[in-house]
Amino acid sequence: LLRRLDTLILIIVCGLLGLLTVMAYRQLSQGEYWTTQMAQSSTRVTKLPAPRGRILARDGKTVLVDNRPSYNVALFLDEFNVGRQRKKLLRKVKASVDELKQRMKMPVHVNDQVVLTHYDRRGPLPLTVWNNLSPGALAAFEERYPWMPGVDLDVTPVRVYPFGPLASHILGYVGKPVSSQEEADQDFDLAGSRAFSQPSVVGKAGIEAAMDRVLQGTAGRRVIKLNAAGMKEAKLQDILPTPGNDVVLSLDHEM
Repeated sequence: LLRRLDTLILIIVCGLLGLLTVMAYRQLSQGEYWTTQMAQSSTRVTKLPAPRGRILARDGKTVLVDNRPSYNVALFLDEFNVGRQRKKLLRKVKASVDELKQRMKMPVHVNDQVVLTHYDRRGPLPLTVWNNLSPGALAAFEERYPWMPGVDLDVTPVRVYPFGPLASHILGYVGKPVSSQEEADQDFDLAGSRAFSQPSVVGKAGIEAAMDRVLQGTAGRRVIKLNAAGMKEAKLQDILPTPGNDVVLSLDHEM
């Protein structure tokens, strides 16, 4: 009996020593790593797209191509905290959309298949459910915010053409990148595992394409603190984007 008791005590002591060794390794050797992981799990890092440079006429003052901000309502699906429970995700998305409709009077329509496809393939990225808010709707949204997890504003610069179709064959247009090389954004990806980044638009034709590297700016980033429910709690840091350079053409807009 004494031998069995001694053996049991030895097993318990070895187990405790093993547990203490693992705990010491986690806290001392890997303390910095787990601190970083904890910080990343309670923050959201979003890219602030850089406005493209303007395209100017020969006089250097007349703007042929400019930018304006587009305020969009977006869902951050991974903040709904549903894991792989797809039905639960759809229920939460529906509840959020219904609340948007009721409080904001927004005609929001979200397709279940679109939600699931976005969640599976591009989960951390914002899913836009309403584009280009009017000033009144934007003010109403800000007044009531935050009031549900996973819902936020996504601001993107949009190209505008003050003279309409004038010289459109020369000025060209922009669009989303189609190749992995075009949408590479490695510097921003290093911000952390919860960095949300959508590729910036690129020039597709005309001056927009020929001078794309000159017109492209440098993206900024915003760090948001989240509470346990996944709701926005505070803005921790803003690094403003650097706009792209302007391009002056030899064209006379009046001619």
